Amino acid sequence: MQVCLLIVDDEAEVAERLAGHFRSLGYEVDTAGDAIEGMSKFQNGHYPVVITDLVMPGLSGIDLVRAVKHYGVATHVIVITGYCATEYVLESMRLGADVCLLKPLEDLSEIERAVEHAVEEIQNWQNVLVALEQMRPADYEAETANDAEADEPSESAQDMVEALLREAEGS
Repeated sequence: MQVCLLIVDDEAEVAERLAGHFRSLGYEVDTAGDAIEGMSKFQNGHYPVVITDLVMPGLSGIDLVRAVKHYGVATHVIVITGYCATEYVLESMRLGADVCLLKPLEDLSEIERAVEHAVEEIQNWQNVLVALEQMRPADYEAETANDAEADEPSESAQDMVEALLREAEGS
């Protein structure tokens, strides 16, 4: 299974080091230099796993975790941070981040294991969905055709960015 990772970090050298490492392991990788670019790429692509820094200029990694979990509930989020502020780490975990790792990431084995675990969970859920699909009644498509329109996200990436900016200005 080919998995595409999105790595969001304002430190270009960190993003490129991680991107190069995961590309060498066979993953497709995209990078973004801040949370706004990350949200835009997330909205326009398919990223089952997102790796994000917590503290970045402008919108934070916490804002990105919030947006990713809003639009991609099943997306796995791995947070990396150089700041050991407990409240940021706890907030990111409360919002649905799977793991929080501390920088510097000198040994990449820990983040590699976190990505491997996320991919394993994704594969397990895909297997469950395939099994459920095979058990579905023949008339299921007709019954649910009208429900599909209701499941479309109501906000665009730009709407989410603007809402997060307004929220950040208010605090």
